[in-house]
Amino acid sequence: MQAQFTPVPTNRVAGSGRAHVTLCGNRATVDVTVSGVPRRVQQAMHVRVNGRGARPAASAATQLNGRTALSTTDGHPASGMIGK
Repeated sequence: MQAQFTPVPTNRVAGSGRAHVTLCGNRATVDVTVSGVPRRVQQAMHVRVNGRGARPAASAATQLNGRTALSTTDGHPASGMIGK
C-alpha cells in the first residue's frame, strides 16, 4: 500500500510526503518520507481504520491552545479511527 501526504487545512504546515506499507501476516513495515515539516518537532504517526480515506475538511477544526487546528480526533469521521 502507498499513500501521498498533503498539507492539513488550518494547521499552517506546508509539508508533504509519502508512506509505503508492506504487510506480511500480522506485521506491517512502514517507510515514511516527508519534507517541509518543522525539524525537531514531534509529528504524530498512526494508522487509520474504517474511515472514508479522506482528509478532514477545514470545518472539522477545533480550538487548540488558542489556535484553530485539526487534532487527531477531529479527523475520525473522514479518515477513520486510529488503529490499535
